[in-house]
Amino acid sequence: MATEDHKQFVFAFLAAVSFGLISIIFVLIWVLHYREGLAWDGGPAKFNWHPLLILIMFIFLQGIAIIVWTWKCSKLTMKFVHAGLHLLASYLVGGLALYLIPVAPVQWRAAFMPLHVYSGLLIFSPVIATALMGFREKLIFGL
Repeated sequence: MATEDHKQFVFAFLAAVSFGLISIIFVLIWVLHYREGLAWDGGPAKFNWHPLLILIMFIFLQGIAIIVWTWKCSKLTMKFVHAGLHLLASYLVGGLALYLIPVAPVQWRAAFMPLHVYSGLLIFSPVIATALMGFREKLIFGL
């Protein structure tokens, strides 16, 4: 029975990773070929980082972290992998939003990380809904 559970987990995990990577590739193609591309120069292309990073950090990494929680392995290993993925997503969001702002106070930088880690699961579903609405809006207004 444990072998069957492992096979189901591996299938679900690989399907989720495959779907996530395909989604990231599609959004990247969409941004590069059908929008203005990606840039940091303050122009309209700067906003195009937003849907790509939301998809990678909030949906892909957090989703994989949720799937890992169902992994049948040692509890300690599962917790480290699960927490590591959440921390990676949170670190990327926090780092991009807060640590790249040169005038952000050091106290804010220190206080931000734990708050973001613990709120990750609470915002996962609304982020997916918001991302889907954002993609739809971008497509509709881009016509």
